[in-house]
Amino acid sequence: MIFNYQWLAIVGLSATFSLIVLIYYYRKDRIEPEPISRIALAFVLGILSTLLAFILSWISLEILKSGIADSDTLALLSAGGIAPVVEEFSKLLMVIYLSKHASFDGPLDGLIYGSAVGAGFSFAENILYGVIFTIDEGLVVGLGVTVLRGAIQVLGHPLYTGLAGVGVGMYKVRLLDSKFSKYWRSVFLHMVWNVSSIVFPLGLIFGAVIGFRYLRSEFRFAQELDLIAYSTGYYARKEANLNQ
Repeated sequence: MIFNYQWLAIVGLSATFSLIVLIYYYRKDRIEPEPISRIALAFVLGILSTLLAFILSWISLEILKSGIADSDTLALLSAGGIAPVVEEFSKLLMVIYLSKHASFDGPLDGLIYGSAVGAGFSFAENILYGVIFTIDEGLVVGLGVTVLRGAIQVLGHPLYTGLAGVGVGMYKVRLLDSKFSKYWRSVFLHMVWNVSSIVFPLGLIFGAVIGFRYLRSEFRFAQELDLIAYSTGYYARKEANLNQ
């Protein structure tokens, strides 16, 4: 039974931090909050996106192994190159799927849904790391890793995918020509974080500062567009059409 409680503690901690992140982003959508059911779906899709990311990462790493034998080089390429590209791609596909629904109608929605997908991804990833460290180092270390990863979660996947989701929202209202316009920015921030955690820890501060600056800027921009939509009667007309 004690063994089972270990996993329960890790899942509970991961869920708590994910809930905090979800509430943080959700409360930014003040004018027309998204349906809780859709946010929950986004979170579940984020969890499922880890499977796609794992498959793509495994394929990419196997290809690299055929030409690179050095394990340290492979580890750096995996964390700094493969992981950011395939993980952000996998999560963004889920945001694009969510954007087909009528509730998704602008950059702010893209940020909210993107952050929910990212929170789901983080939830699954944090549990995985917590379990691995518990098996290798014991419960105290496993819980410590879970708490550390959960505490910095707002700087990670929810941020990256939220920023990429802004591009999807802008595409939906015809402000951009591609759903992937903001994708590479998310990859860049993810890459900075991963590489810094391996070779240049001070780079984590740089990544955090840049990420928050991006986030504040995108929230301001998306909320202003949301206010314009509200003041021009867009949401009232949308509600009327849905009720017809």
